[in-house]
Amino acid sequence: LYIYGSVAKGKAVVGQSDLDICVVFKHEIANLDQKIAEIKVKLITSYPFIPKIDVDVGYLKDVLHEQNRNRWGAWIKFFCANIYGRDLSCFFQDIEIDRDVIRAINDGYHEEIHTYFELLEIKDKPQAELLNLKKSLIKRMIRLLPLTMRHIEEWPLGLNDTIDQTIQVYPQQKDRLYFLLQELDKPTLTNVISLNRLRETYAWIEAHLL
Repeated sequence: LYIYGSVAKGKAVVGQSDLDICVVFKHEIANLDQKIAEIKVKLITSYPFIPKIDVDVGYLKDVLHEQNRNRWGAWIKFFCANIYGRDLSCFFQDIEIDRDVIRAINDGYHEEIHTYFELLEIKDKPQAELLNLKKSLIKRMIRLLPLTMRHIEEWPLGLNDTIDQTIQVYPQQKDRLYFLLQELDKPTLTNVISLNRLRETYAWIEAHLL
């Protein structure tokens, strides 16, 4: 069991920061999505200062598979903090962050991001759910930004660091990129204007991927 993001770094803001969890299971579990959803509800009910919980799931055989070393190895070694069970980072001591690793971590981004946009267009969803979806979308977009930079002296690990390094390379995009951080820290009500602005930013990111 791992945590990542602001909680793992000790930079979380009570009542504002999400709880990001990564779980690696030894074997597949029936009705896993439903069980995770129920656990999320219980946790948020018991700890109302947590606005949102994201859970990433992996299975041991996939995490340790040679083809997934770049994706899972770097994710666990550099982005996650182990809080329960065996720390699998011991299997990935030779993994270093480079463009191929970041590309592997972002595998499948296009489908995920478009799914977020589609869900955000459903008007009868509760506002709290829409705000959480928006935050997940923005995190996904920010994680793509390192792939827009040709030369990186030190690969950014945090979302804020990623934004700062991207602005150094693309200073003319400062307002657009800071908008992502503003919406991540204090998301506003989802409307056509903000959604279009996010679409435009994603289109810019896609156009600059190397």
